[in-house]
Amino acid sequence: MPLEQGKEHFHHLEQQAKSLPAEEQKSFWKQQIHRENVNRTDAVRALMYYRLAGTYYNSGELDSLKFYMQKAWDKLQLTSEKGEAEVLLNYGEGNIATIEGNIHQENYYFNLAAQQIVSDPLLDLTAIQKASIFMATA
Repeated sequence: MPLEQGKEHFHHLEQQAKSLPAEEQKSFWKQQIHRENVNRTDAVRALMYYRLAGTYYNSGELDSLKFYMQKAWDKLQLTSEKGEAEVLLNYGEGNIATIEGNIHQENYYFNLAAQQIVSDPLLDLTAIQKASIFMATA
């Protein structure tokens, strides 16, 4: 399955996850990550780990958030097709730095994510994602 089909499937999974109560989204993403699907690319798996990390962000569990962000970075390092996954992971790192009160690191990651968007306008990010990144950068 090419990357585009994998991303399309991922977006479908995102819609499914959004329809679930917040407390059920962790188990949903864990199940999806561990499903053996030979068609999932490393970039798509990185996005899945990013979404799982986000569930821990929403519940304030910093250690688990950092753990799954690292898993997402590990998957992303296995592919040359980083695209929007890299932007989102940099944004996530900025959010972690915000929680930890590390303003210099926060500024670095938010600026990096914004620069990546500006340098590649064809990234598959929603308007809300872009706006959130630009607002965080500001």
